[in-house]
Amino acid sequence: MSEKERLGDFAGALRAKLVIFEQLDLLAAQLHALSGSPAEAHKLSGLLAAADDCLLFLSRHPQYADAAPYALKFRQLHARALSLVRSVAAAQLRRAGAGAAEAFAQPAADPTAALYARFRALLPDLRPLLSYAERRAGEGRGGEYAALMEDVGALYHETRSRLLSDHVASACASAGAVAGGDACALARAASSFLLALSADEWHLSAAVFGSAPPPAAADGAPPPPPPDAAAAAAAEDAACARLAPLLEQLGGPFYDLLRQAALRLRDLDSLAELIDVLQREVLGEAAAAAGAPARPALPLLHRALADAQERLAFRAHTFLRQEVAGYICGPEDEPAVRRPGAAAEGRPPLYRPVQAALAALSRLYGTVDGETFGGLAQEAVSAALAAVHSAAPSAAAGDPLDAHLFVAQQLLALREQIAPFDSQFVAPSQRSLDFSSMRGLVRAVLSGEAPLESLSVAAQPRTVETAVDGRKELERAVKAACEGFILAVTKQAIEPLLGFLAKATAFKGATPGGAPAAAARAPLASLAFAACERVAELVGKTNEALPGALARAAQRTKAYLAEGTIAAVLFRPIKANIAEAHVQMAALLEAEYTAEQAARIPLLEPEALRGVLDAALGV
Repeated sequence: MSEKERLGDFAGALRAKLVIFEQLDLLAAQLHALSGSPAEAHKLSGLLAAADDCLLFLSRHPQYADAAPYALKFRQLHARALSLVRSVAAAQLRRAGAGAAEAFAQPAADPTAALYARFRALLPDLRPLLSYAERRAGEGRGGEYAALMEDVGALYHETRSRLLSDHVASACASAGAVAGGDACALARAASSFLLALSADEWHLSAAVFGSAPPPAAADGAPPPPPPDAAAAAAAEDAACARLAPLLEQLGGPFYDLLRQAALRLRDLDSLAELIDVLQREVLGEAAAAAGAPARPALPLLHRALADAQERLAFRAHTFLRQEVAGYICGPEDEPAVRRPGAAAEGRPPLYRPVQAALAALSRLYGTVDGETFGGLAQEAVSAALAAVHSAAPSAAAGDPLDAHLFVAQQLLALREQIAPFDSQFVAPSQRSLDFSSMRGLVRAVLSGEAPLESLSVAAQPRTVETAVDGRKELERAVKAACEGFILAVTKQAIEPLLGFLAKATAFKGATPGGAPAAAARAPLASLAFAACERVAELVGKTNEALPGALARAAQRTKAYLAEGTIAAVLFRPIKANIAEAHVQMAALLEAEYTAEQAARIPLLEPEALRGVLDAALGV
């Protein structure tokens, strides 16, 4: 009995393996019996699954007799089945497209009913076939299935494109006519249509290519588990990839219309408003509300937004070059340049190009990417600096100090206004070649100390990257303007004294040889320019002019700079310079003049000088 059971088990195992080979004739007969009707979709998908199982078994057991010939025959049967699937899908898509086009051509036809409901009603349920093929293509185990889905997708794309082209063209023309010349209204209308079109195509595609509904659970059996998040995300990505080319083609007229509208705009405000509509209203709020069905239309809308941003950047560059850096100061700018009376009220008037640069920055901020804004912001600061320095001579027509104060006032106001921008003001790095390291080698070659061939071997210029920081550039300009004002006030206040000290220092420095040589030279007081009477006269003139010059400087400073702390910062080095000049003069009198001569020279004592400075500068 045990031998009989063993032989029976062996026969059963052999029969289970041979059934794979018997499947060929059975599947071939089933395929021959199929007529290509859509109602046979379940049978055709089952046939494909059985053929795949047989091919998988034969690939795992190549040692079986006749495994290779049978595998070849199964592949041929499999190819015929796939060809039948392709034919069925193509025929039904063309039939549904023709019926929907006929319904849409009827007078007063509803586009939604004709192009979607009618198309869906005429298209049989091909999901058992297409979902199985798409699953096999996604598993990466069947290149034939990937080719099948690509062909069916192209047919679907062609059918829907041909069916919707007239409807989209009509909607595009209507949107352009309704919006007129309003680019923002056009953007809202075009985006609304494209998002709605994407949602409608998404739902239709899900009905055609989506997974087949699972069989109903038996009574008392638990429902099938929902698909996991990864599978749902993969299905969403596949649907988006399938519909993106269709939306790209159908939305082309709307994209061209939006691009032309952006190119017609020249004003920065209008371009910024258009970008705000596309960026915030459309791609932000509307796309978020639409969810996944809006994804196929998003690449087209992102491209339209990028075009508008590129146009804004170009117009901003042109505006900064022409209206800011190239601005010519005119009579209308006199209140800001020559009459800064508003500074006393706490709001110094801004020069027109500075206002224009700040307005351009406010339009650009948040509407272009950070790198583009950084480059344009640096350009705006440089253009404003050039405009302010160009207008400085006009401000100096009334008082030479006004040029320095005007520049300092405008640049300080510019620095204050750009502080809230949370961005770098750095232009993109520029690369250049530095040949300075080759100078020594070139000299050696020219002098004959090195052969000419050494240039090709050892001469390697360095690559240098430079990036201009607008904020640092502005800080340097503010510092230069303040230093220029400090030097100008110091010179106006004690110019005779400074001139004398410079001559005396030059005379003393022209005598080399140290102390013995200095003792051998003629006394300084014996020179004509340093005679006691001449020195007393120039010191007297300095004492007489000092209070008035400082008071005038303080008055002009308060007229330009409203904040008292800034004036105090400027006056502190001025007082230090004047005090230092008096210290040097006192030391010179002590070293070069007798006590009697020094007493005849009315140089202010430190306490008296401090009182004059404090009284004149008001601090």
